[in-house]
Amino acid sequence: MRTSANCAAEIEINRVANNESLPTSAILEYFCGMNSLESKVVTATKWSALTEIASKLISPIAGMILARLLTPEAYGAVATTTIIISFAEMLTDAGFQRYLIQHDFDNDEDKYKCADTAFWINLTLSLVAWLLIVVFRHPLARFVGSPELGNAIAIACSIIPITAFSSIQAGFFKRDLNFKPLFKARMIVIAIPFLVTIPLALWLRNYWALIAGSITHSIIYAIALTINSKWKPSLLFSYHKTKEMASFWAWTTTGKIITYSTSYIDLFLISNIFNQHLLGIYRTATQTTTHILALISAIITPILLPTYSKVQNDHEKLRNMILKMQKFLNLFYWYNGR
Repeated sequence: MRTSANCAAEIEINRVANNESLPTSAILEYFCGMNSLESKVVTATKWSALTEIASKLISPIAGMILARLLTPEAYGAVATTTIIISFAEMLTDAGFQRYLIQHDFDNDEDKYKCADTAFWINLTLSLVAWLLIVVFRHPLARFVGSPELGNAIAIACSIIPITAFSSIQAGFFKRDLNFKPLFKARMIVIAIPFLVTIPLALWLRNYWALIAGSITHSIIYAIALTINSKWKPSLLFSYHKTKEMASFWAWTTTGKIITYSTSYIDLFLISNIFNQHLLGIYRTATQTTTHILALISAIITPILLPTYSKVQNDHEKLRNMILKMQKFLNLFYWYNGR
């Protein structure tokens, strides 16, 4: 184990030897003297980074091919369905995954009982939400400014119960800071655009290719996570656990509504005021310009909650970890923004 003096010396030598190596020094400073938790964080960050980098390297290739095959209207149609899907998922998730990540359980039996209860509530709410969307698909399509997309919205929203089926499994992997299975699952589905979406785009030349690709992606991802998960759904259900999670749901849903509003209000307004063509151009442009920031956020954000949750009862340690992470991110953004 390194001593703090050795760590400090190595950091200083690194800074002096090469004035362009500040991020490396920051990483050394952050991770010197790691305990077992911090070691897990490093490993989790590695797998999370590999997942997002591989995705961001391959996805643009598929995106460029699809951009040649499909019109902006197709992307605008998918952006419209995303508004509804994201809102329904926000309500049906009920914060169960976050509860499983953050909560301190007495034992594995208590944890798995809570997981089974959360799974069935989540899946039931998702199926009900999808059924309501199917029934009211045409009024919803008019509400978001695309009256012709009623059937597309109904079919695209089948993703909601599919995602709900694997949400708890993903939560357990994140809780344990075990991002390797998530990496493997993402690597499997990363080929979907080339095997499903692009061939369908060549044939159909419309938004149905994108919708079919998204549904296939969700199904295969859910299967991959379920196969690799130690926990499997059972028929157990606890009303007591439901009451415990209900209060947590109220707070998390409030935060999600605020986040949803800031993330999708622009798409909603453009969809209602303008048309699918302009919405598709806007959506593609914003995703492209925020590519780097989205990459960093996608790598770090899934790790922060389970990491902080493991030390939530040690306020001093939690404070130090938050400050270290803020310091590292500030140094990183400053260095790359020069």
